[in-house]
Amino acid sequence: MRSPFEYLSPLLRLPLESLLYTISIRERGERRSTSSSLDRRTVLHSAKKVIVFVVGTTVVLFGIALLVLPGPAFIVIPVGLGILATEFVWAKRLLRKFKEESQKLMQKATG
Repeated sequence: MRSPFEYLSPLLRLPLESLLYTISIRERGERRSTSSSLDRRTVLHSAKKVIVFVVGTTVVLFGIALLVLPGPAFIVIPVGLGILATEFVWAKRLLRKFKEESQKLMQKATG
C-alpha cells in the first residue's frame, strides 16, 4: 500500500516527512546521533518552507482568480511571488522578471 506522502509533490514531501519523523522520535523518547539543536533547526526550516509555500501559493492563486474577478490582481500576484521568493530561487527570478517587464510597460506608457 502506498504512503500518502508519495502523492504529495517532492517540494512538500521531504519537509513533511522530516517533521513527522522528528515528532515520532520525540514521542518515543529516542535520540538521534546528531545534536538536537541541529534537528530542531532543520525541522523549523522545513516547516517554515512548507508554510511559505502554502501561503505564497494561496496568494498567487487568489491573484490569478482576481484576473477575471474584480480586484487588484496585478498587486496581489507580485505580493504572492514576494512571499515565495523568501524561500525559493525560482520565485525570486520570476519576481525579478515581472518587475523588469512592468518597468518596461511603465516607460512605454509614460512616453
